[in-house]
Amino acid sequence: PAPDGFPAPDGFPAPDGLEYLDFQRAGIEFITSRRHTLLADEMGLGKTVQACGALNADVDCRSALIVCPASLRLNWRNELERWLTREHRIQVVSSGRSALALSPSTSEELNVFIISYEMMKKYHTQLIACVWDILICDEAHFLKNGKAQRTKYVLGFIPRRGGSGAVSPIKAKQKLFLTGTPIQNRPVEMWPIVSALAPDVFPNFFKFAQRYCAAEKNRFGWDFTGSSNSEELQTKLRGSVMIRRLK
Repeated sequence: PAPDGFPAPDGFPAPDGLEYLDFQRAGIEFITSRRHTLLADEMGLGKTVQACGALNADVDCRSALIVCPASLRLNWRNELERWLTREHRIQVVSSGRSALALSPSTSEELNVFIISYEMMKKYHTQLIACVWDILICDEAHFLKNGKAQRTKYVLGFIPRRGGSGAVSPIKAKQKLFLTGTPIQNRPVEMWPIVSALAPDVFPNFFKFAQRYCAAEKNRFGWDFTGSSNSEELQTKLRGSVMIRRLK
């Protein structure tokens, strides 16, 4: 029998000869039990494996967009090929492509597209033309700056009143963000991530900044680079979208 609080060992499909560790099964259960998740396990605990397990568990998922640093694209492909138990097709997007073949699947097949943050702008029009079943962002701390191009073309951007340059976000039924480097010293850098994953919990930037960023006004304007009420923020995150385990 499985330890208390964990699914049975056969609760999530795994390839022959491979199995999830207990805490990985707990992570998969956390991911599949909610709409959006911040998987913030420490490096080396198998966040990619848990993401694969979530894809295996959701038989209704037909399309997955994985956004990661360019250096990790082939690693993602290899791990998916190793861990996926479902019929699947994987496309690693390279810079030489002029267009993406985003044809929807008409079978039980899982279609996975792996793309780097740097290439999101080039293919943005095509990527926002459909609603993905799941958006997976690896090394999600890359999205800490809401004004950065890579953040805009994943999470979207709304300019200030009268401004230009609006960018539509990637549309997805479920979001799974992975990072082993949670941003704690400067909570303002968490805002793009938490507002995308838990907009009902964190609906307003200024209120978030006042409560958790020690916001203060000086002669140059507002300073949001501080930190305040950090334990409360951690409790809110863990109660809504975040799971984090240490080695």
